[in-house]
Amino acid sequence: MIDRDLQFGGFSAEQWIRLMSLWMPESTSTAASTTRAQAAAGTVFVILDDDNRVVTALHTQRGPIEPSASVNMTNPQSVCEHYGAARAFVMRDGAMETLVERAAMQTSMRDNYVGQWIGLLSAARSLAAEGQIRSWPESIASWRIPSAYSVARGLDAILPDSTCLTLVLWKEQSVWTSLCLSKRAGVIEHLVGPETLANWSGPLGGDYRRDYRPIARAISKNLAPLHLGVFAEETLFRQLLRDPSPGAWARAIAVRDVIVYPAPGYISVAVGADAMRAVAQRSALALSRIDFGGLLSPFAEAGRRALQSAPEITNRLGIDSLRDLGASDIGGWLRALWGNRNDS
Repeated sequence: MIDRDLQFGGFSAEQWIRLMSLWMPESTSTAASTTRAQAAAGTVFVILDDDNRVVTALHTQRGPIEPSASVNMTNPQSVCEHYGAARAFVMRDGAMETLVERAAMQTSMRDNYVGQWIGLLSAARSLAAEGQIRSWPESIASWRIPSAYSVARGLDAILPDSTCLTLVLWKEQSVWTSLCLSKRAGVIEHLVGPETLANWSGPLGGDYRRDYRPIARAISKNLAPLHLGVFAEETLFRQLLRDPSPGAWARAIAVRDVIVYPAPGYISVAVGADAMRAVAQRSALALSRIDFGGLLSPFAEAGRRALQSAPEITNRLGIDSLRDLGASDIGGWLRALWGNRNDS
């Protein structure tokens, strides 16, 4: 999936860190929790024997750590909070050997690195389901792991061969960071950053709603035809990545807060689906406020009164209308009626 001769460049250290920061989780609560989240860093690995005694414990930033009697070392969340780590893995002695063996059984030498990673993750999830590996803040057993085929198909849809895609983000009328990928013969061969794009496009006006066109032309001219480009302000883009509400992306694209150019067909479908989710949610909310019981109660009352009057009809006419209607051959009535009309 990635060419061994991948050409990477066009990033300063700050620009690369900015790009990576877009996908990092952010704390969202009180100032105290924010401070704790900023202080928490690294990963703790704890290995236990069959009697839940600590065989070894390691912090990736502090090195070996001593178990504390005040901490439940079998609980990864307690381990994280006590040792100030961002995540923790608690596993049984021998679990790593089992993980490697199962991953080897699920992959072959013909698999690319995506297939090998999926095999490894699938093996880890099976061990987590058996209780041999526990993790926090997220359980490995809850991971949704796609097949290598679906990953390859998804990548081919987003980035077909001999094309490229780009993400360019602005802040205060200048490019904040960017990324451009190109793929050929099934492998990614170029990964370039904002400095390279600036050399290709030349001076820009400082408004992404206009600058996206010269950038798109420059990429198509110097690298490969642009298949998908996303251009937006950094702050808004970061908010959209973390906004689960239906219609957020559709609204941003509709008002051109996010420019998608070119826009493949699947982008239009996805945006339309996002908008439909928003409409459905608002419709459900509006309908939930309607008292359908109150609206239908007059009809229900009329039906109740009609049923109550059935005995009176029976006494007057000498028939039980509801019973006779239920036992009648309505189909025979219709056939007879139709036959009479034909005879006439």
